[in-house]
Amino acid sequence: MSNNTTIGCAWELSAVSAPATESLNNDINIDVAIIGAGYTGLTSALHLADSDANIAVIDSHSIGWGASGRNGGHVVPLIRIDPDTIIAKLGQAQGEKLIAAVKDSANEVFSLIRKFKLDCDAEQVGWLQPSHSDKQVEIAKKRAEQWQKHGADVDYLSLSKISSLLGSNAYKGGFIAHTGGHINPLSYVRELARVAMANGVQVYTNTPALDIQKSGSNWLIKTANATITANKIIIATAAYSDSIWPGLKQSIIPFQLYSIATKPLSEKIRASVIPDRQPMTDSRGDARVFHYDKEGRLLVGGTFIFPIAWQKRLPIHANKLLADTFPQIEEPEYEMTHIWKGSIAMTADVLPHLHRLTPGVFSWLGCNARGIALSTMMGKSLAKMVTDTDEDLPLLPTEPNKIRFHRFNSLMTSSSLAFYRLRDKLDS
Repeated sequence: MSNNTTIGCAWELSAVSAPATESLNNDINIDVAIIGAGYTGLTSALHLADSDANIAVIDSHSIGWGASGRNGGHVVPLIRIDPDTIIAKLGQAQGEKLIAAVKDSANEVFSLIRKFKLDCDAEQVGWLQPSHSDKQVEIAKKRAEQWQKHGADVDYLSLSKISSLLGSNAYKGGFIAHTGGHINPLSYVRELARVAMANGVQVYTNTPALDIQKSGSNWLIKTANATITANKIIIATAAYSDSIWPGLKQSIIPFQLYSIATKPLSEKIRASVIPDRQPMTDSRGDARVFHYDKEGRLLVGGTFIFPIAWQKRLPIHANKLLADTFPQIEEPEYEMTHIWKGSIAMTADVLPHLHRLTPGVFSWLGCNARGIALSTMMGKSLAKMVTDTDEDLPLLPTEPNKIRFHRFNSLMTSSSLAFYRLRDKLDS
């Protein structure tokens, strides 16, 4: 890692400013309390603002401090399993509801951006998934066929087409979701907060929820300096869920993701490396992720197994990924300026889950590295549940399914990633 490399999120360099907020220091009595000022919490609040409910959002840190402000910025209208498997897991009727919601989820994000004029560098240019092996080529073909059967705007890409779109000969074929794209994720969450506050939502930062208790027909949320009395609660903490509600944290496995930003690449290099600026996540289990920001920085990302000395190890790993994938970028061009990490919530069945935790308390978990589009979609679903208009939800609400031996989650994560890397090598 260069001595000039900053440990910190590069999205801050071009993100819009966050709206001014304060911590909560006085007791309040409201209709709906939302814990978590990320995509889920703020889209829920924005949809609820139309219901004349009195709404407050609290966060233990700043707006978008968790995964919402530190992810790769990809807007992906898919989940990690394909339609036939979704239907096999959920049944025909419920499976088709989820498929319909997921395939339209990216359009929902970009429609929301256009409707409220959110300043977040949005580009709906498609999302690419290049295939690194012959086996993955066949999977991409089947993936395209299955999603097309359900009306999704997707296509299989031949070797020549994916090579042209990427400016790389590292792949054998691929897949494109045409309605996907990318955004500055930190700007997006800050802009959601701005619009929600303009529509009457109260947002309090540096206000962690310490305890939730039932009090008659209401709920009491204890914070450091105040108590919130609410009729209903949305817990929108995702991968950063703690013990505020029993069983939530134990129903997910947090995976660590990293991102590294280069300095802005030259126009010549950008003309040969993903010239149409689609974000890409390749087909490896240990995926290689690339994406431009608006100023031409190339962001390199993926998962990592061990957090020890990650600041030194990951740039070396990213250098290798760049050299393997885009050899036309010479090392002085891709000087790395920023490195950061975050967590995502993975579920055991790789499906998202809506939860009615108890009457009046709602949540969802399971972005599985598809958080921007899914969280926006699920925020709308949670708002429906709060207002009792949930007859057309994409998923049936369930209770959290605790993962066995969850105390060993770090071992499970490391073992899974080690397995993925071995399988990727065998596939290749």
